Amino acid sequence: MKPPRGLGKYHVTLRGIAVPDGPFGQTVEMARTIAKEIQKTSFAVKLNQGASFGAAPKHAFSLTTWEDLPGVNGLSVSLDGALRRAGIMTDKQKFWPHVTIFYDRIARPPIDVPALHWQVREFFLIESIDRRPYQILGSWPLG
Repeated sequence: MKPPRGLGKYHVTLRGIAVPDGPFGQTVEMARTIAKEIQKTSFAVKLNQGASFGAAPKHAFSLTTWEDLPGVNGLSVSLDGALRRAGIMTDKQKFWPHVTIFYDRIARPPIDVPALHWQVREFFLIESIDRRPYQILGSWPLG
């Protein structure tokens, strides 16, 4: 087992952006413009399970939930639709709210954990490149 990822890496990914042909900076500016237009209210998140995702040799052990989270799911759907309409390619993975804690060669069975609750009041655009610190490229409040 690798060590926990650390406070600077914990986040819930709403949507991944694949950089299309053209300059990366242009895609970032388009994503920022789209994010400004998103009109969603603040919402609660509750994660109450631990589970492994992904394939060997890099299983992501994450905090997640099997419950419906309409607030976070709605924000993910809104962002994905707006980005696609603007011509920005997004990842094709089904969205499942989770926070990755560590990566491991072993897939671990799901377990119940004490619930972690928080109120989401904003969302961020983050540049995520393997083995580099995350760069926050923008943030936007939720109503």
